[in-house]
Amino acid sequence: MSSPMPLPIELYAEEIHLLSPAELPARSSGEATEDSLDKALDFLYTETGREVPRACGHQHHSSWLDHFQMFQKLSLLNQLLTVRPPSPSLPDDIRGYINDVFAYLSSRKSLTSSTDIPTILECIPESDRSASYDPVLGKISVWKGDITRLSNVTSIVNAANSRLLGCFRPDHPCIDNAIHAEAGPQLRKDCEKLIELQGFEEPTGEVKVTRGYFLPSEFVLHTVGPIVESGTEVTELQREQLGNCYRRCIEATEALPPKGDNGLVIAFCCISTGMFGYPSDQAVDVAVSTVQSYFSQNPNSKIQKVIFNVFTPKDYNLYTQHFSALTKCPELSLRQPPPPFPPALAKAAEMIRGADALLVTAGAGLSASYGLDYTSQELFSTHFPGMASRGLSCLYEIIGHKFASAVDLWGYFFSHISTICNWALKATTVYDDLLALTFRFDHDNYFVRTSNADGLFSRHGFDPERISTPQGDYRFIQCTANCRPDAVFPSDAFLELARPHLDLTQQIMHSEEGVPLCPYCGGDMFLCVRADGTFNDYPFQEGNRRYQEFLNHVKKEGKKLVVLEIGSGWNTPGVIRWPNEALVEDDGATLVRIGMKGSEEVPWGFTGDAEGNGAKAVGISGDAGWIVKELLELVVFNDGNPAANI
Repeated sequence: MSSPMPLPIELYAEEIHLLSPAELPARSSGEATEDSLDKALDFLYTETGREVPRACGHQHHSSWLDHFQMFQKLSLLNQLLTVRPPSPSLPDDIRGYINDVFAYLSSRKSLTSSTDIPTILECIPESDRSASYDPVLGKISVWKGDITRLSNVTSIVNAANSRLLGCFRPDHPCIDNAIHAEAGPQLRKDCEKLIELQGFEEPTGEVKVTRGYFLPSEFVLHTVGPIVESGTEVTELQREQLGNCYRRCIEATEALPPKGDNGLVIAFCCISTGMFGYPSDQAVDVAVSTVQSYFSQNPNSKIQKVIFNVFTPKDYNLYTQHFSALTKCPELSLRQPPPPFPPALAKAAEMIRGADALLVTAGAGLSASYGLDYTSQELFSTHFPGMASRGLSCLYEIIGHKFASAVDLWGYFFSHISTICNWALKATTVYDDLLALTFRFDHDNYFVRTSNADGLFSRHGFDPERISTPQGDYRFIQCTANCRPDAVFPSDAFLELARPHLDLTQQIMHSEEGVPLCPYCGGDMFLCVRADGTFNDYPFQEGNRRYQEFLNHVKKEGKKLVVLEIGSGWNTPGVIRWPNEALVEDDGATLVRIGMKGSEEVPWGFTGDAEGNGAKAVGISGDAGWIVKELLELVVFNDGNPAANI
């Protein structure tokens, strides 16, 4: 019996009534958008059959969301939509609320244009280019990035499963989940309808086309690649099926309408690799050879560019090696476009330029921007191999860790202090940029408040009298018994005494003689950081007092205050995040918040209207070091003109 035939491409737009981008409702205001989010969450959570939790002291049905932070609401929305089947259909009003939220989120995305990604030929030095090169290499690009942030493309390819409904596992790292999460729930509904029309699940090697909805790509191509079981060799059938995926996606794109002057552009993810088990090195060969073969057989193709999108360094290196061998150019470098310009960056520069006073606040995300990432397992295994061999995996796991003895404790912490001190040189650029930003303000009109205990602000030229470190500082150790208020001492002197007994490479202390004891009472010592109830804030009270004096000065003089918050997450929100929001809410300050993975979110009631008019705060997602550099360029050198940096 012959296999059933999939739906022909020509029927897609005809059979499925898809919303065009023009029909998607736009947000009206920040407050209305947050209200839309709450209404959507209320419905979706109730739909699960669970009882809506009640906020303490409240009886109203919607009050359970009152104490959620914005990133928590967005995370919950993502999870509820991920697990929700496409049927029953969402009520029109709820779909409108969800579209309202997605429209707002889409407007804030930092996008990379396909036109900025060089082709393989453009990556080859002109002196090395050969006339014998396949001209198709002038149509092929390799880009390392997030395919859901790629603009000026006709279609992006989704590595789908045979049901085409996406991944139902919240926060699962597969491309299928990422694409559905960014496009919105209508994508899953359309995929369901396609399979219903077809009457059977999607065969391996075929493709279906849907609109991209809230993706920057106009269309999504859903293709099912072959699954290679672990430990087995790729069969000829599986190789043929993978080739069919690439060919059918190109054919489907040929049938789509071009938009603008860029012609037809398709971006491929790495189909069937990863969880589907197809060996990445073999998949690269199939992908490239299939595309080359298609263009040689179709010289009049309307497709202007094919982008191979990779996400991991491994896949990027495999494509580099493949094209290096193909072009016989051993020094081939697949150049990448600069990071996309965040839409909110210009508004942030405007806020800083319009302010009379600057408060720089910083958390662990600033440290991560120059490599001191407390969540990094690679950093931990490289710089603290002795601790990694004892079962710990990152710096954050040290917090609360029970050491077997004082010798073990100080073997690690003296190594930690030494590493942090040596890290100062690596942090030069971002701190220099921040310091240059403060030069725009009078000495009395800037201040720094940080939850970081690494002391790097003062090490990089910031006036110590303009710095507050309420969480402590690694440069000091204290008596844990707090025998005297001033039982706090510079750690360097104790480190030098301990060096003869230390193996800093393995974080081991070889003798109790290196263990520091309080010079006053002879008791135990610990780092002077806020780790538990024994923390002695005596050395930091003056910094806190000066911080309050700065705020009082700004308020008394009627100065416009801008708060630049960098990398402040959720470990100690009461130190940086919440006080900053209170300055906006109560004192009329403006807030520029830089972060990643949700920490950049600001209350949507602070964001003004759809064009940003009346905004009291902006959130910018991305690497803190790069964003600070761009802010400095905009504020100081380019007169606030983002076009000068593009």
